[in-house]
Amino acid sequence: MSAISGTGGYISVAGSPDVRVDIQRWVLNLPNRIAEITSSADTASKFKGTIPDATIQISLLADDTTYPETSGLSAGTTINLSLKLGTLAKFHNFTSTTVESVNTTDDSTQDVIRMEVTCRGGEVALYQNAVL
Repeated sequence: MSAISGTGGYISVAGSPDVRVDIQRWVLNLPNRIAEITSSADTASKFKGTIPDATIQISLLADDTTYPETSGLSAGTTINLSLKLGTLAKFHNFTSTTVESVNTTDDSTQDVIRMEVTCRGGEVALYQNAVL
């Protein structure tokens, strides 16, 4: 078994045509919403998993030709999104995920303009052989 290199990872936003967006990194969090099911007969708190609640954070550099919004990554927009797993020919695919926020940082002291895009929810299919 060997580690998988993150080099070569990108995201693909489904459309006509699909839009490839080169990124610095993406972070996927796959929690599950839980409901408290504790009753008066219980001696400790109890919880039950209900539905998945995925969160995707995408870090990218702003450039003068491709902005997140021109790639379909506008806050409030529902999109189909694929995350490429570095050097693997595999993707995590998300159907109907919603862009929750687009944050831009301009640090004029020593840095370039950076952007963070956060998406939430949607159907998840992990380790797929192709983009949506």
